[in-house]
Amino acid sequence: MSRVLRRLAEARPAQLDQPAPKPLDLDTITVVPMESARRPSPARRRVALAATAFTAVASMIAVGNLVPGDGRQSPIAGRQSLLVAAQLASAQSEPMGAYWVSRSEQGTRYAVTGGYNVFGRTDQHSWMPLTAEGGNAYCVQWLGAAPVTDADREAWQRAGSPATWAASGPGGEPTPGRTLTAQPGEKGCKRLPDRGPGVNVGGTTLTLDQLRALPTDPDQLAELLLRNETDARGTWQPDDLAEHQTEMLFIAATDLLLRLPSSGAVRSAAYLMLADLPGITYLGEVTDPLGRRGSAVEHTFRSADGSSQRHRLVIDVVTGQTMASEIRDGQSGALISCTAVTESTYSDQAPAT
Repeated sequence: MSRVLRRLAEARPAQLDQPAPKPLDLDTITVVPMESARRPSPARRRVALAATAFTAVASMIAVGNLVPGDGRQSPIAGRQSLLVAAQLASAQSEPMGAYWVSRSEQGTRYAVTGGYNVFGRTDQHSWMPLTAEGGNAYCVQWLGAAPVTDADREAWQRAGSPATWAASGPGGEPTPGRTLTAQPGEKGCKRLPDRGPGVNVGGTTLTLDQLRALPTDPDQLAELLLRNETDARGTWQPDDLAEHQTEMLFIAATDLLLRLPSSGAVRSAAYLMLADLPGITYLGEVTDPLGRRGSAVEHTFRSADGSSQRHRLVIDVVTGQTMASEIRDGQSGALISCTAVTESTYSDQAPAT
């Protein structure tokens, strides 16, 4: 039995298992059941049912009965959402190409002069060379901004409904050189001359070869990431080391699942690593910033000043892909920033930049 199916079996609520059957009274039957027809033990039933949960999802993918974002409910919830996503990721083939192509819509809430907030969005398209020569290529387009809440809209209307804003700092003063517009902007593209030092995983820089060589066992993956983070941190010690390490592993899993060309086996390990983290909250079905349905998990990051932020991942339990990440205010739940992936694939086609 695979590690993922074992964890699915362990996560299954006990009340869903039927009690063991009463012993047969052989005097009441005339035919003795064959050995092969014995009822499986409760433990074997749990394994079979765990495998069935994954098989049911896989079947829905194959026949098209459940389409991401079509509004239908998924039967997978809670910790099992991570375990099923891990199984799906581990079963995915590993296509390769000269480039890893990723596209996402990113959003940020800005405080602006006038004392209210607007939410701005950008479309970001990137090409990371894997076997091709040269450096990363990027195309970025500002998609526009708008007031966030009803109160923000009322303040914006009182200010004359401006179409441009100056972002403000903590004291309300304009941030030099930071002007936001309601209308979309021109798309700008750039190609770097070389690949640079590598990719960032949980605050540690890894080369592509190191990324490909990451452990596919969740415990070994967590151990390596923590060791790398400890080395990078140096002599500084956080006040709560255990909480700091949980936050770092959540961020590292976000990097591996959302924005890097991680193998299916590494993504599977990242999901299992998340499933074992303390303090994870399972939110059930939500909609991501683009309105797509998925299953959400969340961890609250707490600061020394008493403030907090909720870091959320939205997962498609039909495909095993992480659809989006969000950062929300720990008290109000207001959206601070987000990334919603619209494309992630391998390609041999060079960027047009």
